[in-house]
Amino acid sequence: MSNQKDHHYIPQFLLRQWTGEDGRLVRFYKPHATKLMAEWVYPSQVGFEKHLYSTRNPSRRGRNWLENDFLQRVDSMAARSHAKMVQSPVVGLSDAEMSAWSIFVRTLFHRSPSGFKSTQFHSIRIWEETVREIGPRYAQMKGPDDPETIDEYIREGMNGAAYDQVLEHFPDTMMSSRVGQFLNNLHHAYLTTSPPANTFLISDGVPIRTNGLATDGAHYAIPLSPRRLLVAAHQKKTLRDISAMTTKDLVTQVNRWIVEKAENFVAATDKRQERFIRNRFGVDQIAPMSGPVPEDHDL
Repeated sequence: MSNQKDHHYIPQFLLRQWTGEDGRLVRFYKPHATKLMAEWVYPSQVGFEKHLYSTRNPSRRGRNWLENDFLQRVDSMAARSHAKMVQSPVVGLSDAEMSAWSIFVRTLFHRSPSGFKSTQFHSIRIWEETVREIGPRYAQMKGPDDPETIDEYIREGMNGAAYDQVLEHFPDTMMSSRVGQFLNNLHHAYLTTSPPANTFLISDGVPIRTNGLATDGAHYAIPLSPRRLLVAAHQKKTLRDISAMTTKDLVTQVNRWIVEKAENFVAATDKRQERFIRNRFGVDQIAPMSGPVPEDHDL
């Protein structure tokens, strides 16, 4: 069992699909820009950051309530949906299971260290702008325990109350029925590969997605296992185009996107694609998934 201070942004139920008989997978990471390291680790040792979702101030629910009370519950429900999606053949999801999966995917869009911190930054800036609109009225509005000036109030708030307020609103944002229904209504396809094609990789860059999900060609994709990919698209034509790709092109394009978007790690079943990962780790060059793929000589 992982430490409750270890907040997982890629859940262990997903990472376990890449483990071998000993329960371990290969974690690739860069301790610095020019060096790629590979190590065999357990899922509990991958895809987490200590206190990533902890509150700054004490709370009656505890500092780790967002991880313990919300995200772990989201992951637990999504794991049930995932278990059906990796079966052969795929077992259809009920409406409730699809909704649970959509909420999970929504959290993945925002819960990586960089994604979560970006959400915090923008939310706190909005809070600051709102507070500054009070301007000269602050002196009349402030309570007896509030700082003397609005600048002090903002500075203290940005270090505590405003930060924690972002966490407070995070579950409601993720549970938005409007966004959830939109994700539920996307067209889904499950693409399965087999040897000799390479396996799908996974990283903190999943789900891979286009810039927006409501435009022509829009889609997101997430490897469910080393041999199965879920693609969800706004239009059926997009699914047809992606499904028509050769297995080699599909795996290459998906893995390229996953590796190039990686910030903290790439995980694999073995070290066979180490050269591919070394050449692309964190490059962050996003390309559409459909269409021809240049020949790769290092696969």
